[in-house]
Amino acid sequence: MTFGGFLTGIARTELDSALAEKRTGVSNADFWQSQEPVLSKVMPSGRYPALAALDEDSFAGDGTSVFELGPTALLDGIAALIAARTARTDAP
Repeated sequence: MTFGGFLTGIARTELDSALAEKRTGVSNADFWQSQEPVLSKVMPSGRYPALAALDEDSFAGDGTSVFELGPTALLDGIAALIAARTARTDAP
């Protein structure tokens, strides 16, 4: 379910982005560039410290880079969960 949900989410995000560009004529890159004046005022305001702490290029990736990272992170997390549960059941 987790992996299927991840794949569905990536596909849905890519499709929504393509449909929005087709509907508005504004690319995803152009949209985010148009948000820059607002974001440059809001981020240092202190109202969103977690977002302000992110690297400037945190959202620069495209669907391909997210897809390459996501399955690895999911599978690593599942492997860690299995290892922890195995260690608990193997403990005396």
